[in-house]
Amino acid sequence: MSLHLVTLGELALRRDDGTSLATTLRKPLLVLAVLAASAPAGTSREALLALLWPESSPDRGRQALSQSLYALRKLLGFAPTIGSATLQLDPAIASDVVALRRVLEDGDAEAANRLAARPFLGGV
Repeated sequence: MSLHLVTLGELALRRDDGTSLATTLRKPLLVLAVLAASAPAGTSREALLALLWPESSPDRGRQALSQSLYALRKLLGFAPTIGSATLQLDPAIASDVVALRRVLEDGDAEAANRLAARPFLGGV
């Protein structure tokens, strides 16, 4: 089963057949979106906490991040991230924002315009 994270125009996690997963898991999907946008370097746990749980105490924020990662692991059957202090999106999950970065690096203006026509996390 191949997974695709959609971040341009909307936020969704889909299977190859187009079936949406995790439709009620907004924060976990946002974690994946941030990791996809920061690929390949990844993002520190502290940066994720500051971005997604800014009003939480450090302990509550870490707990919320752990719960988000656990929910994704349970849904997918594998850990969607690699690393511990710095998290990276597992390469088994394709992402349109990663694809956009690749076509920009390759100089494919037509493909880049097609992908970039939709706003990052549109509607979120």
